[in-house]
Amino acid sequence: SSSSGAPPPRPTFPPRETSLCLWRCAAMAVVGSSLPANLRKRLSAAWDSVAGGGGSMLPLPRQDGAALHGSVCPSRWCVTRQDLLDFRQIVRVAVAEGRIVPTEQDNFDPLDNSVGPSITTVTSQLVMPLTLEAGKASWALSLHPDGLECDLFITHCWQEGIYEFVDKVLHSWPRRAQHAYCCMLSNPQNLDIADLISTPESSPFAKALKAATYMLVVPNSSCSIYTRIWCVYEAFLAYKWGKTIMTASRPCTGRLLAFARTILAFAAAVVLTSCGFSGRTAGREGQVYLFWASMLTAGICGAASMVTTSCANKVVNFLGASVCGILCGVSLTLALSPVEHFGRFSDGLFQVLPAHIVAINGGIAGLFFALREVDRVFDKQARQEAAQLHNGFTGKLKDAQSSVASDRERILCEIREKNCEIEVERAIEVLINAGMSTP
Repeated sequence: SSSSGAPPPRPTFPPRETSLCLWRCAAMAVVGSSLPANLRKRLSAAWDSVAGGGGSMLPLPRQDGAALHGSVCPSRWCVTRQDLLDFRQIVRVAVAEGRIVPTEQDNFDPLDNSVGPSITTVTSQLVMPLTLEAGKASWALSLHPDGLECDLFITHCWQEGIYEFVDKVLHSWPRRAQHAYCCMLSNPQNLDIADLISTPESSPFAKALKAATYMLVVPNSSCSIYTRIWCVYEAFLAYKWGKTIMTASRPCTGRLLAFARTILAFAAAVVLTSCGFSGRTAGREGQVYLFWASMLTAGICGAASMVTTSCANKVVNFLGASVCGILCGVSLTLALSPVEHFGRFSDGLFQVLPAHIVAINGGIAGLFFALREVDRVFDKQARQEAAQLHNGFTGKLKDAQSSVASDRERILCEIREKNCEIEVERAIEVLINAGMSTP
């Protein structure tokens, strides 16, 4: 969540050791072509300025941080969606250049573009040195000195990877929101943050959240954000103030492939079934196949409403699409065959329901199972996000931790004084299970 209290320790700038050269070169080969040349040049010059004490070509304009944060309301310490996208690119450049390096606490893979270095690492090795050189203002106010009104409050845990975080936020950004409060970029990391958050209800977090319309909860693969007391407190305030609360998620990349696989199973069944019937056998064998295909389709549709696991649903969807393909193939064959090939069959079913209508219904049923497979992929990802929110969360407010013990005590004391402890625990459980909460 928001920051866990005191800022990360002052960074020590990594030397350009020979051991880093191999992965730096490899990383530049991977990401270099996709990043603007002027951005790489500008960031490199900025880092040379920070490390060497000279130069002035910083990616952030110089501001008097203390004065700026004293004059601009915390609810305006915000960034735009484009700012976050640019920040992701800056981090990629810094990793590729060897400016952000793995540590004992965060041994990230420099070539990975899905999780990346933790927010703690990025803050200490990138945000703090650059904003220090730019006058100690936060990243947000360095970019927007007059501030931006807060529409979206982002709550997260500093243990997640920066790429994982940004990708989820950008994908889940509410359409009507323009500016977001994000603690690592909004708070002045080189000023006395501990003093700013000494009173939780009047902290910058609380002021920004009160001004926001939405709160975005960002799960991560490391731990539940609700194991951190500040995230719990923010959830409590958002629920109390009637904010629209949403859970962020990555883009669902497997949905088109899932749809294509199911449609392919349907199409293959249509072709194979059509090829299996010809001439005068269509009427005799078609009756039997059409009957059983209809029965199987009905049975699988019934089973689809009862299975709950992802694997079982996947099997049902493929079987359903295949049986619908058989139904469609048999009906098409009968519809295209001469009438005399139907025998008495032509006086039965197809006088009530023409064969081409049966074929169309089979196609619609096949599409139903293909769309159901897409829904299964979405549901699987939603369950993974919920599992991340559950990871390490005991359901008890008293088990939430903070890197600063005094923060934890103040927040717990405030919640207990209002007799809201059970209410907070229930609200968090609803958020985890439902994925969102509306006023």
